[in-house]
Amino acid sequence: PVSVLIVLVVGIVAGIYPALVLSSFRPAAVLAASRMPTGGRVESMLRSVLVVLQFGFAIVLAVCTIVMTDQAAFVRVLDRGISKEGVIVINALADASLTARQEEIVRRLGEVPGVRIATRSDMYPHHTDDSDDYRRPGGGSLVPVWWGYATPGYFEAIGARLVAGRLFDVHQGSDYQAGRGQEGAGSSIIISRLTAERFGFASPEAAVGQELREDLAARTYRIIGVIDDIRFGGAHEPMRPLLYSGRSGSFDEAGAIIRYEGASQAEEMARLRSAWANIAPDVPFSAQGVNDIFADDFRSDQNYGVLFGIGSAVAIGIACLGLFGLSSFNVSRRRHEIGVRKVLGADRRQVLTLLVGQFLRPVFIANVIAWPVAWVFMSRWLSGFDQRIALTPWPFVIAAGGAGLIALLTVLGQSARAAANPPAASLRAG
Repeated sequence: PVSVLIVLVVGIVAGIYPALVLSSFRPAAVLAASRMPTGGRVESMLRSVLVVLQFGFAIVLAVCTIVMTDQAAFVRVLDRGISKEGVIVINALADASLTARQEEIVRRLGEVPGVRIATRSDMYPHHTDDSDDYRRPGGGSLVPVWWGYATPGYFEAIGARLVAGRLFDVHQGSDYQAGRGQEGAGSSIIISRLTAERFGFASPEAAVGQELREDLAARTYRIIGVIDDIRFGGAHEPMRPLLYSGRSGSFDEAGAIIRYEGASQAEEMARLRSAWANIAPDVPFSAQGVNDIFADDFRSDQNYGVLFGIGSAVAIGIACLGLFGLSSFNVSRRRHEIGVRKVLGADRRQVLTLLVGQFLRPVFIANVIAWPVAWVFMSRWLSGFDQRIALTPWPFVIAAGGAGLIALLTVLGQSARAAANPPAASLRAG
């Protein structure tokens, strides 16, 4: 008896809740919702909103992928003002224990097969650390300039382009000094085009023969040449105004600059490594090709582009699943309507256009939402580059076209089957 009582109580309680819920429904709403396999207007709206958000997210990622890939490609071919191929930087020379032997080491490196020029400098890709303020004699504002030393053959080794004046010459006594602080009045310097502009010279030619004064040391230098701008730093960094002094003695932070020919970079690197083991066995060999150094500038952005591309593909896949579900739901819900339209004279093309247009509407709305968001994100991202591509409409058009095409292929099969279904079958199913 107790068990029977428990069953009766549980049954009554379990039946009261659904009865109360069903009794609260209006008959018209119940009958209208019966044509919807999984709910009414609110649920249908929610599905559409989710599909819009999914496609919007995917389109934003797709635009970001295209822009990042284009920017990375732009940085990869960016004119740096120097040669990228055939040049190796041995930064192991900067070891403090080798300072006194710099000239000997570079001379011996120059004897390695394949080496055409071996020289030294503390200014090379991703290494421009020293800056001081200079001004023109007689007044003018101070201009921060990044300076460094160049030994014979440096400009030829890196492939710098002379635009005015001349380069350092070993036969000119004022061009190469033994050490810092030993420069006499009017010691020679070479500046970059940007440096000439910062000091207000009308042209590179106008800068040749003029003097600059170092603010703290109160030394005066004479400009003998102007080279084209060199971008030693990354694409995110602004172009720096450069100034070179000729140097014959040793100096801190020197790197060996090697221009080679007749061999691949790997082959020449192996030769230099072998020679280094005999020249400076106590210091680990550390070197990198200039093209590899500059590759670091776009590699991270390229990796971001790959990650965004993967994310975009996944997001589009998820969005297509949502769109496929939405189209299945709507085709099932409108099967009766499709049958009536065909009875009233609508042909297959008209029905197909109606269904496809309805299913592509979320993709159109997603583009309207995604484009401004992607534009803001990419504008801010590109603003972090000193040299960058223009943000054109093409990435947005390509992303929108790709999303639309994928969405069309997703829903076309179901829509075509619904449009081809005989009216009688559609009405019976309705």
